[in-house]
Amino acid sequence: MEVVILYLKRLRNLRIGHNLPQREIAEGLHIDQRVYSNYETGNVKSPQATL
Repeated sequence: MEVVILYLKRLRNLRIGHNLPQREIAEGLHIDQRVYSNYETGNVKSPQATL
């Protein structure tokens, strides 16, 4: 479980560190912003191939 939490924090910190909103990341991944938000918060397990 700790690894998942670290992964989610790292994902968010990388996005924020590059001053990117979730919307821009989602557009680059060709997914909806709400889907990306769910990945980042851990509400939905993110597919490794997408990220």
